[in-house]
Amino acid sequence: MEAPKAVPEEAKAEESKVTPISVVADETGVDYDKLIRDFGCDPLTPAHVSLIEAISGRPAHRFLRRGIYFSHRDFDTVLKKYQAGKPFYLYTGRGPSSSALHLGHMVPFIFCKYLQ
Repeated sequence: MEAPKAVPEEAKAEESKVTPISVVADETGVDYDKLIRDFGCDPLTPAHVSLIEAISGRPAHRFLRRGIYFSHRDFDTVLKKYQAGKPFYLYTGRGPSSSALHLGHMVPFIFCKYLQ
C-alpha cells in the first residue's frame, strides 16, 4: 500500500473544504459532521437502513450498507410518503445533457434506480 501524500503547507492553513471541483483537508481527513452542518443535511443512520429494509422487504442497497451515503435531505419525507402509498419524485441534481458527465455520476444514478 502506498503511503498517504503529504498535505501542502497552503492547504494546512486552510479550513477543510469540499467543492464539486476539489477537496482540501488536513491529515485527519474530511470532517463529515461539518459537511452535514454546512449543507443543512441530516445524518443517514442505521435506523434509516433498517427502515428501508423493513418497508421494502429486501436488503438495503450496498451503497447504504457500506456507508457511501452518509447524509440526506428530506429522505425521511420520502420514506413516510412511500409507507403511506403517496406519490413522490426523486431528483439527483445530475443532468445527462452535461458535457462533463463522467463515470463518477453513476453513483447517484445507480442509487436512484434502486429507489425506483
